[in-house]
Amino acid sequence: MNVGQMVKVMALVLGLNGSPRKDGNSAMILEEALRSARECGCETIRLDVSDLDISGCRSCWACEETGICVVEDDMAQVYDLLLRADALVVASPVYFSGTTSQLKQVIDRCNCLWNRKVPPTKRGAILCVAADPEQDFRPILSELRSFMNSVGFPCKEELLVPGIYRKGEVVTDRNAMRLAMEIGARIASC
Repeated sequence: MNVGQMVKVMALVLGLNGSPRKDGNSAMILEEALRSARECGCETIRLDVSDLDISGCRSCWACEETGICVVEDDMAQVYDLLLRADALVVASPVYFSGTTSQLKQVIDRCNCLWNRKVPPTKRGAILCVAADPEQDFRPILSELRSFMNSVGFPCKEELLVPGIYRKGEVVTDRNAMRLAMEIGARIASC
């Protein structure tokens, strides 16, 4: 047996918390999914995108030729993790039918990865929380599915949780927390 056969490669599951609140409802269901992935033997990294210094896309199209963004900021860390990750879990509250502005900055800056034509061979999951009990999730799902497909993580799992308004309220929704845990386990075992 050679050394390569003896070393088990641990899958990396990257979690992007799109909420400006590190301990908000979106972060809580994301953490439940990541905890479950860790219990299945995966390495997990959670990025709170509101902590990152990320500028907007300049639409300069320099990345069209190189696949590399010319803007120098914290997106370099995000690009590295997206390229290394085996699975991506994106969590966001619904703001006016879309993602938060912090997460939208990350999405728009991934145009350089789209220009690389990254094959969709990895695993993706979307977790969305909305205050409106009658929330139409189609707009945010369209945006997030497009993003994830463009960076190589076709969405295999989705958890949509309407009617959660107060900070921390999602933990009282046992079904949502259970589903987040199951998504974490499934994304880890794919």
